[in-house]
Order: sequence, then C-alpha cells, then structure tokens
Amino acid sequence: MPEGLAELAVSRRDIPIQNLYYLLSYAWDMLEEAKLANVSVTPEMRLQDLLARVLCGGVTHLLKRGLDRSYVTYAEEIAGVRGRLDIAASVKRNSFLKAQACCIFDELSPDTLHNRIVKTTLRQLGTVDNLAADLAEELRELYRRFPGVMETRISPQLFRRVSLGRNSSYYRFLLDVCELVQTNLLVDEASGDIQFRDFVRDEAQMARLFERFLLNFFKREQRQFKVDSPRFRWRASGSPEHLSYLPEMRTDIVLRDRTDTIVMDAKFYSETLSEYLTTRSVRSSHLYQIFAYMSHLAHDGRRDRVTGILIYPRVTETVRVGVTLFGHPMLAATVNLAQPWPGVRADLLSLLPP
Repeated sequence: MPEGLAELAVSRRDIPIQNLYYLLSYAWDMLEEAKLANVSVTPEMRLQDLLARVLCGGVTHLLKRGLDRSYVTYAEEIAGVRGRLDIAASVKRNSFLKAQACCIFDELSPDTLHNRIVKTTLRQLGTVDNLAADLAEELRELYRRFPGVMETRISPQLFRRVSLGRNSSYYRFLLDVCELVQTNLLVDEASGDIQFRDFVRDEAQMARLFERFLLNFFKREQRQFKVDSPRFRWRASGSPEHLSYLPEMRTDIVLRDRTDTIVMDAKFYSETLSEYLTTRSVRSSHLYQIFAYMSHLAHDGRRDRVTGILIYPRVTETVRVGVTLFGHPMLAATVNLAQPWPGVRADLLSLLPP
C-alpha cells in the first residue's frame, strides 16, 4: 500500500457508515429528501451498498410521485401531418410519394436529461462488483420502470446542463447521489467490469465533502449566526494589472451576528498536527491561512470580535489548541466522527460562543 494510504484507511474505519450518510445528507443540503428515501443503514454496510440503498429509496419515492415530464422535440417521417411540416426533408426522402411527410413536433415525454441520468446510473450501479445481490436486483427492477427514457453517456459536465423547475426539486437530491456514484465508478475497458472506488480514501473528495457538510450543518443547526462562505480580494494597492495576479480569498465558513464574526476553515487530513523531529505543531500553512482571513475580517469596517477556528476530523488523537493572535481568539480543534451522531452534533455546536 502506498505511503499515506494506510493512514487514510484508519480514518475510514473511524467514520461509521451511519455518520457518513449524515455527512452526505448535510453536504447535499437535502436532509428532508434523504428522510423521504427511507434508508436503513447498518454498521456492516459498504459504501456501494449505501449509495445503492439511497438511490433505490429515492427513485421509489420519485416513481410514486410520477416521473418528471417535459416537451421534447422530435423530427420523424409519419403518415399525415403533425406539428410543423419539413418540406425540404420530405422532398429529399420522397415522403409525399409514400403518403407520408417529415414533421417536427413537440411531445410531452419523460425522456428528459435528468431522467436519463438517473436511469443510466441505476443500470451501471446495478452491475458493480460485490454489490449486495438484493440491491442489484432492486436496481434492475427500478431500471425497468423507466419506459420511454433513453440512456445517456454521462460526463461531469452533463450534470451542469440539467435545468430543474420548482416542481422537480426532489431530483436535485437524486442527481447528487448519481454524481457521487459516477465520480467513483471505475470501468475496466478490457472486460467491461465496473467497480466502485472507496471515496473516503480520496482526501480531495473528503475535503470537499467535509467543507460542505460543516457549512450546511451550521446553517441548519443554530439560529444565532448568519452563515455563508464569502470571497474577498486582498486589501492591496497597485496597478490593476498587478493586482489581477493576487488570488481570491475563498473562505469555507463565516458566521456573523451583531457582535461576533467567526471564520472557520475545514481541514480533512490524515494527520492533524505536523511533526518535525520531536516537535508537534499546528500546520504552519493552516495557521497563516486562518490568520489572513481573520485580519481581513477585522478590518472590514465592523467592530466585531473576530475568531478563527480550524476544524479537523479526529483521526488518531483529540486536539484542542486555543491561543490569541494579535488580539483575536484562534482555535484548532478536532471533531470525533467515530462517536454516535448526537455527540458529533454537540461537539460542533460547542465550538460556538454561548
């Protein structure tokens, strides 16, 4: 096993599958929709089984409501005339001699892009190696309940093309599930076999998930602060040409009320502290980053108390380091994702001032 991967395997065992489902539900900001999926999570469940269970529950709920339909444009050679007559195509194909005509018409159909993505993902996930047999059969059965819907070639860009109306918002939850599945499907081009990658071993994916989870958790679970993730330009002077080379400050989470501003930075690392010889410390790059955010927010015209918090998932140790940087409180703390969910919730809320 490559160096570093063993450490990440430790973190996978430390996150129960139930808590991982909570992380995903908050990250998608779809708690209510996740409840409608009615998923039973067991400790021994594997990741592919969890997502298959979520997709099955979500699609079953969707089918009870009815598949979303929209007008799809068709161009066909038919007997008679329907919609708009395409004279040029009719002449080219000698349609009139056959008592037919080439017509262009719109028809209300379930063959929408979002239904195509869901149907394609049902089939592909159902063929993943080592998927529980009952889930594979349920996915195949749900696939058959999409008559009139074509499959599609799925790419990351395809999800950005989906346009959902207010009455089809439940699809957003299903598409988030499908996108996570598609990101982690590994296809053997020689054999056609499909495997599912354990995305918890992917530090980049988990970092994004952890950040989105924390942002939506604090939006939902407390009422004292307004929560967002603003972006800033550096407080610098110079020519526009030179200033354009400065990167944008992109905060993970900022909480504000009338007197306090709290800037949080989410860090998903296999080891919380860095180590040099016998000295262990908060990673210097993390400290510089949170200090830059605090300094900017302290000079934005408000007279708030500005606090910085670095949040890490606990892997092998509990860390809680509190100091004052240039008059501003700063905390580096871990949250234990291995404990029962009520404990995770309580630990995160305890980071906020009373």
